[in-house]
Amino acid sequence: MIRGPTPLERPTRREHEVNWGDKTRITGGERKTLAWVSVRDSSSMIVYAKAALRGGAAAAGVAVIVNIEWGHGGASIDHDFAVVHRLRVPLAASMVKVSGRLRDPSGNAPAATVIGEVSALIAPGLDGETLRNTRWVSQQGPEGTVSDGPERVMRVEGYNAGGDTWIMVFDGPAEANAFPAMARPVRAGRRFVIPRFDSQGFRTSVTWSASSTPLTLTKDPGASLRVDAELLL
Repeated sequence: MIRGPTPLERPTRREHEVNWGDKTRITGGERKTLAWVSVRDSSSMIVYAKAALRGGAAAAGVAVIVNIEWGHGGASIDHDFAVVHRLRVPLAASMVKVSGRLRDPSGNAPAATVIGEVSALIAPGLDGETLRNTRWVSQQGPEGTVSDGPERVMRVEGYNAGGDTWIMVFDGPAEANAFPAMARPVRAGRRFVIPRFDSQGFRTSVTWSASSTPLTLTKDPGASLRVDAELLL
């Protein structure tokens, strides 16, 4: 018996740049569609992308940003992901659209001489990998602001280069007598880790401070901490 192809067996739909598996070239402030799939039923899909940059000194610090829009039943959401070595984003949707652009460290379009070559595909199913889409923020001192907006925190770790103290992480400003969302004692000259089985939501901002007391914040201005925070994209 000969059966017809299912929707996902038909070729991926692409617009603006019909390359059918070839690398898509993006320069300067261009924005191009990389892949686009729309089927009747929602199912597991994975977006993969890989990119290379050319342009000499002008390309320093430039990133390829992939915007993924996904949805079902007429509703959709979208999010930006930087392609670092290789991007993998698992989704459940009936529509997935992937576009790409270049951005410098300030979030602006780079010079027209900067060229990004991007390969992207949308595949049905699951692959068993556990590559997480996160970013790390590293700071040092007695206190700091990891993010001034809402975030989901996956992990906080670091090193104590000073005396015994506490590390406290806050949803909002790190103010005297504030109760922390996360806290842990850190011994002098030791590493510390505050892991989470899943992410923890921070609704306003993510700040941290060393504290000389364990329950609420008493700032410890002489502390010397390195703090690395993993944030979900």
